[in-house]
Amino acid sequence: MRYLFVLLVSGALFFSCDNTVKKSQQPLPNIELGHPVVEDITVYHDFSGYTDAKAAVDIFPRVQGLLEKIYFKPGAFVHKGERLFGLEREPYYSKMKEASSAVASSKAQLELSRMVLDRLVKAKRSNAVSEVQLLTAQTQVDLDRASYEQNKALLSVSKTNYSYTTIVSPIDGYISDYYVDRGNLMDPNGKQKLASIVGDRLMDIYFTVNSSELQLLRKELESDLGLSVQIYDESGEMMLVEAKVKYFDPSVDLSTGNITLKATVDNEDRKLLAGTYLRIKVPLQKIEKALLVPQSAISRDQEGAYVYEVIDSKSVVKRIELMGSYEKMSIVKGGLKHDDQIVIKGTNKLHHMMVVE
Repeated sequence: MRYLFVLLVSGALFFSCDNTVKKSQQPLPNIELGHPVVEDITVYHDFSGYTDAKAAVDIFPRVQGLLEKIYFKPGAFVHKGERLFGLEREPYYSKMKEASSAVASSKAQLELSRMVLDRLVKAKRSNAVSEVQLLTAQTQVDLDRASYEQNKALLSVSKTNYSYTTIVSPIDGYISDYYVDRGNLMDPNGKQKLASIVGDRLMDIYFTVNSSELQLLRKELESDLGLSVQIYDESGEMMLVEAKVKYFDPSVDLSTGNITLKATVDNEDRKLLAGTYLRIKVPLQKIEKALLVPQSAISRDQEGAYVYEVIDSKSVVKRIELMGSYEKMSIVKGGLKHDDQIVIKGTNKLHHMMVVE
């Protein structure tokens, strides 16, 4: 029994020593080291915005008549002056011809009365006619001239009404579906919309900033070049276009404390659609020699943000002060120098004073 006890104790010591050896040979954590980056940067702030077509019109009839023709396909691009709808033309054509005849008749009458007046004026020189006859002739000329001018005005109105029987596009843009069918009687009272056209060749983009943010932007806003902003899709992932801001409201909205800004962009390629929401990245601050570290290098706890600095082959917690982000980097305001060696990947495997090399 005595020998058996010695063997058991020896075995326990053997296994204990073996575990100690294995524990000391555990692999070091797989990490990546690096240094902060020093760079001149422009800090962008992210705002919500929306688009509004620079030109958008609703099409209404301007004269009464049956709708006879529809010349466009819904959704098509139409040019300014292109035919869209055709109303019955005959009633207005007849009125135009009647007015034209009245103009011709009154013009002939005016010419006749002028000839009579000229002859009476010549006869008056030899006292062949009386003063009353001369005044009567002059009055007739004035009446005939007034009748002629009135008929010309009526002809102009009839030509205008006749032209309104063909409804054309007032702008370049994409047209909606038609809201009425052929055979309907058009009513020119402004309530019967025929179609809508969106001219999105130029697109306005609206967004709001608070008054303190506006103060950072005023210098560029009031410059001749204006303020450049970046327009992203609603997710904020894909940049669509750059734009210039040249207008901002002259007063603050008292209900929100915000000020509305407007940018206008060339939208020839139709990247932007009217009535959609976007993300607008606005340059609010330029920082020279900013200290940047990857966001993967930063850890946080109840006391705030920190990184792991490697000193004498050990990971040491170093508290830092941040002032925002730039692309996929964080901007360090204090607590770190550009030549400090820090862990930029694998921080989740570390703790303070852990051997890393």
